[in-house]
Amino acid sequence: MPWHLSAELLSILLAVLVMGRRGLPVSLYGVSKETGLSIATVYRKALELIQLGLLLRLGKGAYIVTPKGAFLLAAYSIKEGRPDVLAAAIKRLKSDWGISDLADEEVEAYVRLLLLGLEKLGRTPVDFCASDFGRTVQVLLPPNFGGRNIAKVIAQHLSVPVEMVEKAERAIARALLEFFPSVKLPDGCRVVVMPQGEYGVRLSVLAAHCKVHGYTLGLKCEAGKALLAEAMRRIFQNNERSFGAS
Repeated sequence: MPWHLSAELLSILLAVLVMGRRGLPVSLYGVSKETGLSIATVYRKALELIQLGLLLRLGKGAYIVTPKGAFLLAAYSIKEGRPDVLAAAIKRLKSDWGISDLADEEVEAYVRLLLLGLEKLGRTPVDFCASDFGRTVQVLLPPNFGGRNIAKVIAQHLSVPVEMVEKAERAIARALLEFFPSVKLPDGCRVVVMPQGEYGVRLSVLAAHCKVHGYTLGLKCEAGKALLAEAMRRIFQNNERSFGAS
């Protein structure tokens, strides 16, 4: 089994995920029937899964898979070619990450990029904290990434075609907007900006959310670009006046 998760642990985690997708309350007795494992074994292994942060016990003996557990199962299903498991895991992640409006294909593309990022860092899904959606984007970013096309930066960093990054564009943009401080423009657009140049006198936009284009990497809205330029011009003018007054 991948990442040193035993067959029993994996089968229990899978059972809880699949049974939860059916809308059934997931009890350990139900898991025992689903897997064919004894209730004693299921109870003992469920405690291990809880300690690993992959399973969460709710009230009245019900259990759910955590975001970390769902991410691990998504990784397993990609590795082992289990589209049925992948569909259930992606649905769970979309709910946990608050991105249910995104298509399954977009979230799957994002998960695949995260796995490549973890591999590059020498990490596995078992030690990856998937509960904070915004923070997950960190594994996609190289140490220095300001001032360039962020989609191309990620593609180069992970050694993948830029088209693969573009499939997950909206998910990446959402994560960037959650992780980094953002600026709200007068028209309601929200952008994540990064200082550029030796003295940071120019800004590049990592991600944006606007009424016209939705979530994007970079800023595609021409009106938004004009508003951002005007806002920066005013800031620099105010700084110059303050400097002159001193």
